[in-house]
Parts: sequence; C-alpha cells; structure tokens
Amino acid sequence: MNYTKVDCMYKGSNFQDNVNFQSQSFQILSFLICVLGGVTSPITVAGNGLVVVALLRKQSLRTPTNILICSLALSDWLTGVCFIPSFIVYVSSLEHFNSCYFIGILFAFGWLGCGASFLGMVGVSFERYLALFLHLKYDSFMTVLRATSLNAISWSIPILVASLYLAGYFAISLIISITLLIPGLVVVAVIYLKIFLLVKKHRKQIQAQEISGNSPQAEKQRKLAVTIGMIVGVSFLCYLPIFIASLVAFMVNFTPLAKELLGFCSFLFTFSSFCNPFIYCHRNQEIRKAVLSCLSDLKRWFRSTIRLVCYIN
Repeated sequence: MNYTKVDCMYKGSNFQDNVNFQSQSFQILSFLICVLGGVTSPITVAGNGLVVVALLRKQSLRTPTNILICSLALSDWLTGVCFIPSFIVYVSSLEHFNSCYFIGILFAFGWLGCGASFLGMVGVSFERYLALFLHLKYDSFMTVLRATSLNAISWSIPILVASLYLAGYFAISLIISITLLIPGLVVVAVIYLKIFLLVKKHRKQIQAQEISGNSPQAEKQRKLAVTIGMIVGVSFLCYLPIFIASLVAFMVNFTPLAKELLGFCSFLFTFSSFCNPFIYCHRNQEIRKAVLSCLSDLKRWFRSTIRLVCYIN
C-alpha cells in the first residue's frame, strides 16, 4: 500500500520511513501489542480506578502516604485510559500511524503519564524517608496539605512538558525532563538504599531478639516503605527494556527492526501501571479492605439497577 510522505515535527522528516508498517516483524509486534493492550488496559483502568475511589471515599485513609499513592494510581489510570488505547490504534491503523497530530498526542500522553508517575515515585520515596529516618518531625512536616501540594507539583510539571512538546518546543521539554530525571533517579536510589539497609538491620535485630518493644506504628511504616520499594522496583524493571532497546538501536544506527523493537519496548512500561493495584492490595490491608468494600457496593448497585430495569419492563 502506498502512502504520501509528510514531514512531521513530532518525529522528524518523513517519519513513516522509520518503520515499515507492512513488514512481517511490525505486524507481529503490533499484534502482540493489541492483544496485550486489550487485556491489560481494562484491568489497569478498573484496578487503579478502584484504588483511587477507595482512598478518596474513606476519611481514615486520607493520610499523606495514601494521598501520594492516590496520585500514583491516578497516573496509572490515565495510562490505561489514554496511552494504551492510543498506542493500540497507532500500531493497528495505517491512517493514524501516518498522522502527525496523532503521534504528537500519543507522545504527549506518554510524557504526561510517565512524568506524573515518576515524580510521584520521587515524592512518595521522600515521604518514606521522612517517616523512617526523621519520624519525630514527620507529623509536623508531612501533612495532608503538603502531600497534596507535592501531588500538584508532580502533575503540573508533566502537563507543562507535554504542552511544550505539543507546541513544538522539543528542546525545552527535553531539557526539563533530563534535568528532573537524573536528580530524581539519584534521590530514589539513595533513599531506597538507605531504607534497604535499615530494613535489613531491623530484621537482624529481630532475629537476635534485640528488640523487645518495637512499636506497631514503626513496623507499619517499614512495611509501607517495602511496598513502595516494590512499586519502584517493578516500575524500573518495566522501563529497563526501553533503555536497553534504545542503546541497541543506537549501536546499530537505528535500523528499521531496531526501531520496531524500541516501539514495542516503549509499550512494555505500561505493565507497571497494570501491576501496581495488585501490589497495593496485596501489601496494604487497609487499601485491600477499602477496594473490596467498593466492589461490594458496586455489586449491590448493579443488582439494584438490574431489578429496577426488570421492574420497569
């Protein structure tokens, strides 16, 4: 099938030449993306949506930690609602594959979801550091209002970057992203190295029975830190294929097959959004109970609606 080449500011000149839409390798990868996305997208939307609703419904769950987790779940929900379906349309429709504006919107969704998720992880990592290492000052410093302010910052910056990208200011958006990415990675790595050492020391003390009066609250804070660490670890594992594929593509001078694999790996990062609700519910009993309560209420509402419809008919 022939198509007209166009210049696109979002992908460089003649961006259709980067990948052969009709090649067998592209068709196989696009089929995998459609199948995986078709399965993960609704579960990602439902799971993260339930977590957000559960955390907002109960006043007792509106702690600084849960406020930050709510922002993470919201960014994952956005990935399931916007990015995954858009990516499926992009790889399955030649019209959208060749659409400059569609690729711009797709990339903007990626910037927004990834940026809010990454900055949210930095924020919740910082909160865990305060809870474990500066616990005497934690209650006075980390309030619900300040956690909400951190969420506002973690969303406003990606919105700004995505807007600059759509407006064509690629250099500025890239500079802002790199400026935040490198320090953010260092902060998260240093914090969780210290948390890992603290948890390891704590377990050794328990095994040696050196701790007799360990407070349940301190143990809860450590468990929360491990939970957030699992989320950060899963996210980094899901992003790792992108870095590897980018490096390989650069080494082979961005051949068509390398670019196809890079596109597929760019989709794999969405698996972190798919996994996170299960981690929340598995590791946090309060969130699990709140989610189950939401499901129970939803089930009762559905039954009542069915009965009402049957009665009307």
